[in-house]
Amino acid sequence: MTGPEDQPTEPLRPREPVARAAVVTETVPDDTRWAALLDDRLRSLKSMVALLAVLALAALGLAIYALVRDNDTSGGDNNGASAAHVAQLDDRVSALESKADKAATKDDIDRLDNRIDGKAGKQQVADLSSEVDDLRKTVEQNSSSSGTDSNTTQAIQQIDDRLDQLEQDVKDLQDQQSQGQ
Repeated sequence: MTGPEDQPTEPLRPREPVARAAVVTETVPDDTRWAALLDDRLRSLKSMVALLAVLALAALGLAIYALVRDNDTSGGDNNGASAAHVAQLDDRVSALESKADKAATKDDIDRLDNRIDGKAGKQQVADLSSEVDDLRKTVEQNSSSSGTDSNTTQAIQQIDDRLDQLEQDVKDLQDQQSQGQ
């Protein structure tokens, strides 16, 4: 007998392609599997909500406890300031009141302004000073030629003292005015 190996090879004939059925890659979800997954997720969500509710109640309880404890320790006086802070503020107010009592009033300032208006200015003092210097030079020239007269020297000394006093008054008034402003 002759086996397929002994038979001559036949030429291949072109064949028409075989039509294949479309391959379905989508899987249709199983209803029971889907329902079990949804049930598991809902159970987890319920557990989380229950846990959050317990935490919220615990926080509310702690807040109420803190409020009640705070009211008990303050003795019902809920003014918010301690006694030491109130005493410190009282001391500051007293210090400010004493400074206000020492401050110049408007009447004091007006009186000083009127006194300053009646006094000589810097230019007038300078003019008087130069006149006194001129008089001193004239007296010295006259005294060297005719001898020193004690009355004249005494008069010049008095004028010089008055001029110094006038300069000092002007400086004092200017200082008082600058401090008052």
